[in-house]
Amino acid sequence: MDPITIALIATGALAGTGGVAAWWARRNAKNRIEAMRRAVETSIPCGGDAPVSLLDLFWDLGASDFALEMLAHGQLLLDEPADLSTLMRELPSRIAEAGSYRALVDELLEAISVYSQEHRGAGDRRAIPALAAPAVKALPAAGAA
Repeated sequence: MDPITIALIATGALAGTGGVAAWWARRNAKNRIEAMRRAVETSIPCGGDAPVSLLDLFWDLGASDFALEMLAHGQLLLDEPADLSTLMRELPSRIAEAGSYRALVDELLEAISVYSQEHRGAGDRRAIPALAAPAVKALPAAGAA
């Protein structure tokens, strides 16, 4: 085979591999998004209360950035679709602690209200600090080895 034919075959093989990899990545991303959508919309049985989904809770909290912050702070958000089993144990126990689903929503709305007022009171320093942000580490003391 002449070198030009070999170069064309190699270029075609590399281009095809890149296309397959890009297709595979898009397919996996689409499947993950769909799995997350199903997980967020899954109804979770909550004892005496009607089943509720994470989407229902988010909606009842006003579907806002503050609601997301409160859910994240309360560790009620999903990082992966597989985390649904943890949420299915955690949410009913949180509802039981609050007394009812409505009481949990009211408690979270009150926390959102306080957080919102503190945010507004910050004036020009409005960079919303994430509640889940790691604590600031202190520098070592001078002279400490």
